[in-house]
Parts: sequence; C-alpha cells; structure tokens
Amino acid sequence: MKSKIYSSDYMKTTSKGQLWIPVLLSIGYMIAFPVVVLLLLGNWFSSEIISMEQIRQLYEDLWRNELMSTGFAVTSVAAVLNGINHFWYLYSSRKTDFYHSLPVKRSKMFWHRTFMGVLYVLIPYAVMVFFAICIGAMRGCFSLKIMGLALEMLVMHMILYFLVYFAVVLVVCVTGNILMGGLCLAAVFLYSYTLGKLIHYYRTTFYDTFYTNVSSGFEEFLIEYGSPVFLGNSFLTKYAENDFGNLLLIVLGVTGVLGILSCAAYIRRPSESAGRPMIYGWIGVIVKFLVVIPCGLGVGLIFYSLPERSSRMIWWVFGLIFGTVLAHGCVEIVYQMDFRRFLSKRIQLVLAGILVAVCAVCYRTDLTHFDLYLPEQEEIAALYVDFSSMNYDEAYYVYRNEDGTYGTNSSWTEHRAAVTGETGVNEDTWEALETIVSSNARRAADGNGGFAEAMFDEEGWRHCLPVKYCLKSGKEIYRNYTVSPSEISALLQGLYEEDAFKEIRYAFLNLEEKYLENIDGIFLDNQSYRLFQNEPEKRLQLLEALRKDMEEVTPEELVGEPCAKLSFQFDLPHKPEYYEKAEADGYVYYSYYGTIPIMTSFKNTIAILKETGYPLSIEDVDIRCVKINYWNSGSYYENDAEYVEYTDEKNLKEIRKALVPSSLWCCWLKYAPNLDLTFQIGPDTMQYDDSGYLLIEKMPEFLKEKDSQPDDGEDSSVTEKSE
Repeated sequence: MKSKIYSSDYMKTTSKGQLWIPVLLSIGYMIAFPVVVLLLLGNWFSSEIISMEQIRQLYEDLWRNELMSTGFAVTSVAAVLNGINHFWYLYSSRKTDFYHSLPVKRSKMFWHRTFMGVLYVLIPYAVMVFFAICIGAMRGCFSLKIMGLALEMLVMHMILYFLVYFAVVLVVCVTGNILMGGLCLAAVFLYSYTLGKLIHYYRTTFYDTFYTNVSSGFEEFLIEYGSPVFLGNSFLTKYAENDFGNLLLIVLGVTGVLGILSCAAYIRRPSESAGRPMIYGWIGVIVKFLVVIPCGLGVGLIFYSLPERSSRMIWWVFGLIFGTVLAHGCVEIVYQMDFRRFLSKRIQLVLAGILVAVCAVCYRTDLTHFDLYLPEQEEIAALYVDFSSMNYDEAYYVYRNEDGTYGTNSSWTEHRAAVTGETGVNEDTWEALETIVSSNARRAADGNGGFAEAMFDEEGWRHCLPVKYCLKSGKEIYRNYTVSPSEISALLQGLYEEDAFKEIRYAFLNLEEKYLENIDGIFLDNQSYRLFQNEPEKRLQLLEALRKDMEEVTPEELVGEPCAKLSFQFDLPHKPEYYEKAEADGYVYYSYYGTIPIMTSFKNTIAILKETGYPLSIEDVDIRCVKINYWNSGSYYENDAEYVEYTDEKNLKEIRKALVPSSLWCCWLKYAPNLDLTFQIGPDTMQYDDSGYLLIEKMPEFLKEKDSQPDDGEDSSVTEKSE
C-alpha cells in the first residue's frame, strides 16, 4: 500500500468524484489567461496610434503584471478548494476513523493529498498558459523571452499556491467542526486587515499628529502582509517592480513554516477530536483573546464617535465593557454550543477586560508618546514635507533624464522630493521641527490639538503639515502636524538654507529656455495677465532676472510679503506612451507650470515687471469699497456674521495697508481669521468683488476694535458713506 500510494491507478481511484475541481479551475484559468490576452491584444491592435513595437512591449509587460494578478486570483481559489476538499473529512468522526485505519502513515497521506491538489492545479494551468502563448504567437508576439516569463510566472504562482494552501490546511487541522473552521478560515484572510484598520481608526481618533493617508509601522504590516492573500498581493506588486528578492525569501520562509505546522497538526490530531470546536485547548484560548480584545475596542470606538464631545468618555467606557462582554459571550456560545454558557469562563472575561482597558488607556493618554515623538537630528537621513496641503503653490519637482526628456515626481513622498540634502537636517530646520512638535503637544493638552478642533488661533489660520522622516536605519515615519504661520515661516527659513529644497521648489528656473512658452502674472489688483506675449526675448530677460534674484535672496526675504506671483509654462518633451502620438521628433510634449511669489527684494525682476504697468504696490490699486463680514463668535460656520461696508477714503487708506488679495495669499503670513473680506476696484459700481485678507500686524485699530467686539447674537448690516 505504501509503495502504490503515488501509482497512477491509486491516483485515479482517489480522484473519483473530484474532477469538478480541475474542470472549475480550467474555466477560471481560461478567463485568467487566454481571454485576458485576447481582449487586450484586440484592444491594442484596434488602436491606430500603437505601433507593433509598442504592442510587443505591452505584451511582455502583460505577463509580468496583469496575468500575474489574474492567475493569482484563480490560484488562491484553487488553494482554498483543495485544502478544504482534501481534509474536510476530519470534521466527521466516521470518515476520520476510516481513513486513519488504513495501513498508511499520516505523513504519507498528507503529502499524497497535497500532491493530488497540485495536479488539479498544474494541468489546467499549463494548458491555458499554452493557449495564451499560442494566441500571442498568432498575432506576432511570440519570443523565447515570453516563454521564460511564462515559466517564471508558473513558479511564482505555485509558491503562492502553497502559501494559501498550507494556511487553509492548518485551519482545518486545528478546528473540529465546520462552523469553527469557517469562522477561523475567514479570520485567516481578513483578521489582520480588520485589526490594522482598527489600529488606524484609534490612531486617527486619539493621536493629533497621525497621518491618515499612509499606513506605516505595525499597521502597515498587518494590512499588507498579515494574511496569506495580502502577503501574496504585496509580493505581486514587488514582482511587477522587479524588486521582489527579499520578499520572495519571506514568502518562502512563511510557506515553509505553514507547511511544517499544518503537517504536524495533521499527524498529531487525535482521531476522536472530530466535533470539538478547537482541537487544542490552548489555541482556543489564544483565538478567544484575539477576538474579544479587538471587538471590545471596536465597539468602544463606535460608541465614542457617536455622541457629543461632553459625553464621549461615558459612552466610550460603556462601549468598551459592552463590546468585551458581548464578544466573550459569543465566542463561548460557539465554543460550547450552548447559550447558557454566555458568561462562563469569567476569569478569562475579566482578564480580557483588563487588557481592553489597558489598550484604551494607552491610546487615550498617549503613553507611547506618539505625538511627542521626534527623531534625533543625527538619525534623520532625509526629510519630506507636503506643503500643498496648505494651498501653497507647490511645484512638482522636475528633472532631466539622460536621454534629454523630462519627468516630474508624482508624490511628495518620492525619493527625489526630499527637502534636505545628504547632510541631513540643519540646525534651524531641526529647531523649527522641535517647536512644531512641542506646540502640537501643548495644544493637545489644552484640548485644541488637531485641525478639526480649532482652525485658527491668535496667530491666524492654522494649517495641516504632513511630514515624513526617513531615518538612516531605513525606517520611515509619518506625522501630520497642525502649524501656525510663524511656525511655517521658521521651518521654511530653515529649509531655504538647504540647497536641496531650493532645487526642488524652483527647479523649473533652470530648465532650458527653448521650452519656455508663456509667463503669467498675478498682481495686487488680484488679476492675472499674460506677460510679454509677443516678446519672447523679454520673457527670457525676465527669467534670467529671476534667476539672479534667487541667487542673491536670503531665507528671511523668501518668507516676506509678495507683491506679485509669476507662473512659468514650459512645454517639455517625454517619451510617448502607447496611447500617445509622438511629434515629428519622436517626443510628446506636456505643459509644466512652475509658480513663484515675487518679493519686494527681487530688484531685477521688479525692474522688468514695472514695464508692464501692472500694480506692484497696493497704493497703486484704486480701491473704492471694502466689504467685511465679522464672525464675532470665532466660529466660521455659524451664521452670526456682521456685515460692514467701508467706502470712506480715510478708512480705505488704512485698510489698504493691511489688505492682501486672495491670489497672493501665503501660508507663512498671519491673516485675521474672524472675517471675510471683499473689495471693489474702480468707479464702476457693477464691478465684481475680489476677495482678500487682512494682515494682523498691519490691521487698523478701528478694525481690531470691531473684530474684538462681543457678539450680541443678532446679524447687522452697516454701511459707511464717504465724506
């Protein structure tokens, strides 16, 4: 019997009634490989702008990307089906007694069933991949490299098959009935993702500096690598980027561990254990705590987020207790199949409640000092800052490739977007970061931490500032600070001392002049103009003058009050994608826009801009009327504004000193936050209103007095007539 277990006759016998699996997988692999190839090749050949060379390149990429994903989806289903189909008999005591009474070692039986599952997958897989290759060859896309990619894809898919398969078998071998097996199987695939999201929501709720757009640390590990399917998906992503070596070793290691554990669990499983919820009691206890603690925290968070802020703590405590008791009771009911056992194992219930309370207190009081954390200056290898979140005119970093084409970074977290050089963070930048971290901690202690709690303070509007620290150890840390204008100003001054930040922020100033198409300017009348439209030489002079000013300007001057804003349009070449039609020179050109505020210290630039006649001083703007809505209560969203219209020339002269048009808004300047302002230029009463802001430091005294008056609870409208 032992010698014939892998014989063809025995395999035919054991395959009776199992042919539905390879048939079903054949349909799945047919859709995953030949059908996908037919659809995509049809789309590519029907396009008039895609050349045959591009089609061959796309077809090659298809075997590394799309077919890997579709094949993995079907292979994962195959692993689940084979794992359940070959070992589900363990849930029946009668079938268990029959199979275990055969004169075959359990280890032999285990690997025989595993081998049969591989055959069920491998045969339809190979056939459908062969059909896909034939389809590509018929359309002129065959090469030995495609054959190599197909073989490589087969190896990768089989590795991922074993990863999922052994995980399923392990679950079946440690559970004793179908209900518990189904629940644990769902947990294997979804538990880590759910737990990661729970941690994410707790951090979002209780940590003021948590950056919600990126998963990192333990949360990232749970979401991307915590289950076999998500681990496999992350591997496919790395494989498509051709950077999968390290992760492949991890996948192989995890697969090997799961294989050993599943085989050991199968061999050591008592035959009389069929019908029990969990075969090993200690595993049942661990599973219970892994379920009860997150459920208690999750229900508590739901109750915390529903009521008003004043009663949140009471409802949160209630939710934590209710969720813990409910989860414990449900687990005991499933374990013992008796509703009367809802409150059994009270010691475990109390212990779970204590652990839930400890976790809740850790988040509520920030015992890990998440918000206070700042890497040491010498530990930081690179710093990344997202200024675009503050409506700052953040230009994408533009760079020149070796072939003469240009590209831009698509995200502020990319390697090229680092705002610090190889020497790390300088002293001024470090001190600015220290001030920001301590200020966030102080606001949190006062109950005003986080942008949602208060959008402005005595310094004006507050802003969100996402930051990424890349440490020399390779670790990446994200934070989202709430900053005031003065803190932004100090940080920018420190960064402007770094050559790397200037290169990123104003890299467009060093682009080749032949690609310059247009220059647009926004001036103190809040209007946009096309500058020197028919004078290309003048545009180049303006660009050269700005370059010279940028070499001479100091960091303090770059965070001053601008008198204009210039936007440069460059039409840059890049290699055409398969859906783009190239120009005669073989390139496709796209428009790149770089924006820069013009400070009063830019003498060379201002000398040329004066030739346009557009206002570079607020005194040159004929403001006839200023309308202000005062939000006296400090709440921007409540309908308690008081409307005042100023037309008196004396008042207008004072207001004009503090007025900044909305198009020249800068995040580092302090604007009065409790009011909305519009102004009207020229004598035409039908002229539309322009919006603007008032600088706090230049705000007239009569406006400060008006802004500080207590709200009487009634709306009012006041119009001042000119003398």
